[in-house]
Amino acid sequence: MLPLFVFGQQNTNCQVTTPDILGPYFLEGAPITESIVSETYDGDLLFISGVLTNDCEVPIANAVIDFWQTDENGSYDYDGYSYRGKIVTNAQGSYNLETIIPGKYLNGGSYRPAHIHLKVAVDGVDELVTQIYFEGDTDIPADNWASSPAAVNRIIPLSAGFAGDWFGTFDIAVSIENYSGAIVLGCTNSLASNFNDQATQDDDSCEWLDCNQTVSNSPFSSFIDDSICHENLYCEDFDWDGGDCWFDCNDSLINMSDVDVYLYNNQCDSAFNCSFFNFDNESCIELEGCQDGNGTSYQEGAQWDIDACTTCFCEQGAIVCSSMSCLEPECSNPVYLQDECCPVCPQAPLCEQIFITLANGWNMIGFSCEENTDATEAFFPIQSKIIIAKDGAGNAYLPNYNFNGIGDLDRGYGYLIKVSEQILNYNICN
Repeated sequence: MLPLFVFGQQNTNCQVTTPDILGPYFLEGAPITESIVSETYDGDLLFISGVLTNDCEVPIANAVIDFWQTDENGSYDYDGYSYRGKIVTNAQGSYNLETIIPGKYLNGGSYRPAHIHLKVAVDGVDELVTQIYFEGDTDIPADNWASSPAAVNRIIPLSAGFAGDWFGTFDIAVSIENYSGAIVLGCTNSLASNFNDQATQDDDSCEWLDCNQTVSNSPFSSFIDDSICHENLYCEDFDWDGGDCWFDCNDSLINMSDVDVYLYNNQCDSAFNCSFFNFDNESCIELEGCQDGNGTSYQEGAQWDIDACTTCFCEQGAIVCSSMSCLEPECSNPVYLQDECCPVCPQAPLCEQIFITLANGWNMIGFSCEENTDATEAFFPIQSKIIIAKDGAGNAYLPNYNFNGIGDLDRGYGYLIKVSEQILNYNICN
């Protein structure tokens, strides 16, 4: 497959979705399904969701959206319906598509950028034929259709999940004259006792029943910030039926304080969550740890230093090591400080003169700034390229989810950082 993306920011201005060419590869008769992935595909998935509206205002329910695209090798399926399917929008006009990042194919002398075709039919009438493209695709400028100014709001960013999958949002707006839609008033909060799954517009009628079947107009979310969800906790302590409790992948109740990281991308991967977030419950798979070439055993999640420049850790049964890269000091007599990896010039301010290159993937960096600094502030200049950073205790910094479990970076300590691409001349103190 060809390299595709460097991710950016999404345009949030709502405009009527522009059309694009139908192309020669459309087939009638695709099945109704939310997953168009081939049964033989075994790789990273792409999840796209959105809302279909009329003039960006009225949700359109029961519309049929026909999707088709290439497989990972850039080929269309003509013998069946792999990577082809129809989705019917729900009462709120929403849809969810499970697919893969499309492969590219030659169109004359250049590759067509990765794209997904779609056709929208409302009440049996085709209202829109268009294509979705992806930010950072280097083949967009050479493509007549993707590079058109009319396509700018159909080039969407993707975000990466930690299990390797991708996520994107594509809202669709058509303009149908005199369309009012089937507006159904009711409670649209799925946790309320009177939730109406056919309602298209919330009318502030949501109600919650406590354990005595008394009506309340509050979900009491403030009561459960750090609570453990036991079966009768809310009846006993809060006179509440526990409707906001969260469950893990095996339907076991979990601690609310772990929700942000445990359900970071709504994926059920108990082994990953147990080892990565040190989260323990009965659904977790116990990993065996690691053993190095000398026969030394390490527990899962353990971290140790080989020398001042190299840190290793045990992750999912494998030992992974990362070495710090140093720039050549601009002086004739550099010195090495105790417990520091990189040589420095004795007359220069130490931290401000250290610029390093972070390689794509895992890196180990030392923090030697004059004052301890909050991790969110220290990593702010490169936060869009950070997947995760960890301290020696296993605490994590996850910028994509505004989660800082590290707190302050402490002078003299090392940190592991995983980035999505190479970063040149990075100085953590500036």
